[in-house]
Amino acid sequence: MLTHAGTCAEAVIDTTTSGDNTIVSGTAGQTIRVYKIITFANSANDLTLKDGASTKLMGVINLASNTGWVFDNDSSGHCPFTLTAGNALVLNLSAATQVSGRVWYIKE
Repeated sequence: MLTHAGTCAEAVIDTTTSGDNTIVSGTAGQTIRVYKIITFANSANDLTLKDGASTKLMGVINLASNTGWVFDNDSSGHCPFTLTAGNALVLNLSAATQVSGRVWYIKE
């Protein structure tokens, strides 16, 4: 359940590029608040969510072949991740294999 003042925007995760992949572009003076993320990897891959180019939002997510990962806000409406103003939401992949999914977020 998403409980917040604004309406969530959505972005598709669809990449096969190892290294950093921008999922939601940053906007000067605005923060990105991430409420839910769903990912699926066709092959084994290590995923790292980042606040811009260098700050990790959490530890590495190790996905085996044909597995997924879901991160959702809790029922209190707490926002799991709030990025630094102006920074992009970045998904780093350890391997050049297909990772798909969706992210729900608010820019404010």
